[in-house]
Amino acid sequence: MKKNAIVVTVVLALAAVLVYLIVVMNLSGDFAKEKKSSAKEVSTQTVDFANTKPSQIKVGITYKEAIKGKKPFVLLFYSDLCSHCREVMPKYVALSNFYADKYNFVMLNAEAPKNSSYAKDYAVMFLPIIYIVDPQTNAIFLVDGNLYSSIDAMSATLDRYLSGKK
Repeated sequence: MKKNAIVVTVVLALAAVLVYLIVVMNLSGDFAKEKKSSAKEVSTQTVDFANTKPSQIKVGITYKEAIKGKKPFVLLFYSDLCSHCREVMPKYVALSNFYADKYNFVMLNAEAPKNSSYAKDYAVMFLPIIYIVDPQTNAIFLVDGNLYSSIDAMSATLDRYLSGKK
């Protein structure tokens, strides 16, 4: 009987600590955690990414519009035949929706003849490849390919770039 009382007391104490942590985290205004979960939650359910070619997904604006714009832009080079490109697409679409007020988003099919000069200018050697381009400063940043699989890592990279501009 005494062991049962101890177990119940320990369980109640752990539950109280858990509730406290949940309340503190929600009230702390931890913007980074909210942003990461929000970026993940941006609707991408309208597209069947597994059966849709990247070129069939409409995201952002044209390169010519972006290079004349005031906002930095996230430039994705892809190929319709690239399986890794298809894996990146749901995250890219979610980020494009979430960061629409801070970045423009541009997608270029690296295998399309009309984009060959862009692919050459950006030294595209593998796909997918993502750059952050700032038309105001002519800065070009290659986003580490190891980050593409994580929306949290991509979000942190985009945030880090913006914080460095201030």
